Amino acid sequence: MTVVVNGVPHRLTGDSDAPLVDVLRGQVGLDTTRRGCETESCGDCTVLLNGRATRACATPVGQSDGGRITTAEGLAAPGRMSPAQLAFLDESIFACPSCAPLRAMSAVMLMASGEADSPERIAAWREDHRCRCGER
Repeated sequence: MTVVVNGVPHRLTGDSDAPLVDVLRGQVGLDTTRRGCETESCGDCTVLLNGRATRACATPVGQSDGGRITTAEGLAAPGRMSPAQLAFLDESIFACPSCAPLRAMSAVMLMASGEADSPERIAAWREDHRCRCGER
């Protein structure tokens, strides 16, 4: 299997049914994509797969073959933070290290979708994301 993760091509080996989150962490070496609830409800494992929000804990790596994956590490150049990450930091919004990547990824996806157009929509987006620390 081959994928492009954060702009870098990778050849993956192993079981095509293995969860994408495990392969991103184990084979690719990226640690911001995490196992949280393992029921697709917390969003700790959210990545972009071919431009769509995907819960990597419930996605077999085989479904990503030939695809493009973006993780929180890919939101900006190495050693830098994306505008979304900087905004969260400036506003002291991050509650814990587990929340940070998820919230940055989700904010980027929300802005890209054009749905960050009202406080109500942003509040609804926040309701869909719960960190293990209990923050929304």
